[in-house]
Amino acid sequence: MVRTLTAMGAVGALIVLVSAAPATGFPPSASSTTGFLVSADEFSPVNMAVDCYPQALPNDGRSEAEISVVLTDGERPLADTVVRAEIVDGDGILFREEVATDSDGVAVFPYRAGLMPTSGQLAFSVPDTEASASLSIPLAPVSYLDVTLVTPEEYLAHLARQASAAPIYTLKADVFPDQLAADGGSLSSIWVELRHTDGKPAPGVPLIARIISGEGSLEQAEVVTDSDGGAELFFVAGLTPGTVTVQVMEPSTGLTTAVDILLVEAGPARVQLLYVDPLAATLARDGALMPADGVSGLPVVAEVTDLTGIPLSGVELELSVLDETNGWIEVLDPVTDIAGRVEFIYHAGTATGKVRLRAFIAGGLSYGEPGF
Repeated sequence: MVRTLTAMGAVGALIVLVSAAPATGFPPSASSTTGFLVSADEFSPVNMAVDCYPQALPNDGRSEAEISVVLTDGERPLADTVVRAEIVDGDGILFREEVATDSDGVAVFPYRAGLMPTSGQLAFSVPDTEASASLSIPLAPVSYLDVTLVTPEEYLAHLARQASAAPIYTLKADVFPDQLAADGGSLSSIWVELRHTDGKPAPGVPLIARIISGEGSLEQAEVVTDSDGGAELFFVAGLTPGTVTVQVMEPSTGLTTAVDILLVEAGPARVQLLYVDPLAATLARDGALMPADGVSGLPVVAEVTDLTGIPLSGVELELSVLDETNGWIEVLDPVTDIAGRVEFIYHAGTATGKVRLRAFIAGGLSYGEPGF
């Protein structure tokens, strides 16, 4: 877990800097250099090694890690030597910025994760030398499970409702996409279908949804099934990578079903699709309806923003109809304008049923530059 590096210079040299070489088992994002403490008559090589546990943290604003910086002088630990630490990127918290090493040459820095969906970057140094080290603490995938405790009587009533659910309804759910960026804004659509056991739709039945594991939110916690026994929910991604589980329940029987959504570390931007509602003349996300006449067109807007909601111009989008045989897209320029938008028209096909449009960022972002 720990990488150390020793460098000896010629007599009379003040400082010798040597780049650290990779060490098996140590996070590749950590590096160190070696310097010399200078007294009146001698040189003392300062070897610095950094270790961290846990090696990764969720960006939840509460998880903590212990960072250990070890200083040695050749084969001996360097005691009572001040080590400085600073955060160079991310919004985590260092509880101490200067710590003196103990008798084993170890300085311990408690660190708390921030809320931003980025890795924490830290730097360490020893005053009056150029011995230094850097450490990256990446985001850790995380999952949560909520357990509800009730009285024994309530639990028995719950079991009775569950047992009675099977002869009344069947409930199933599907989600798309089942993988999202943990950017605080990306959306998944959850489609739920409730039927009687004879296969007939169960219209007008209220359903309750809740997140039982992971971070995110639901745009609506209660829906009512339509004439086909279906209902649609929208999940909004949180900022913590990991698996999210959304449960849907028919409350009169306690019948439940669930879907899983994987949140991965976010990139520098997010994109969403909205259509122009012809009745309200406003942008909407759900409820788009068109005649399957092969002629009608639906105005659609793709919006691209950074993770804070600021529009991004000059971003190239790839637009498509996933069912390529059922309609087509007309677009003049697939690059976002100053408002971060691309406007296009979806022309209907001739087959009835659900059609899914897709937009993804194909170019125009500098993922490797500072600030992204």
